[in-house]
Amino acid sequence: MTEAAIHDVAKIPRIAHDEAMRIAKVENCKFAALLRSFEPGDCTKPTDCTLWDAQALIAHVVGLPPARLRRASSSVRSARDAHSSPRSAASSGGTG
Repeated sequence: MTEAAIHDVAKIPRIAHDEAMRIAKVENCKFAALLRSFEPGDCTKPTDCTLWDAQALIAHVVGLPPARLRRASSSVRSARDAHSSPRSAASSGGTG
């Protein structure tokens, strides 16, 4: 078995603020895409940490209490469903 390399983290140069913001933007976009892919019931699925379900983990990451996250998720789902549902030609004023 090989020994893991040990690095003194104090010697690792800090990244600049602009780079940190670019990284955060990319990672937040990935996280948002993952959340948009959730189906009803996914938030109650377990995680690798047996004390947390997906909803508790999401609430922790975004900094919301779980009850507030449920309300926010419901609003986002309603808006997404309204936006993605096909509108008929009559209701959109089109002729078809």
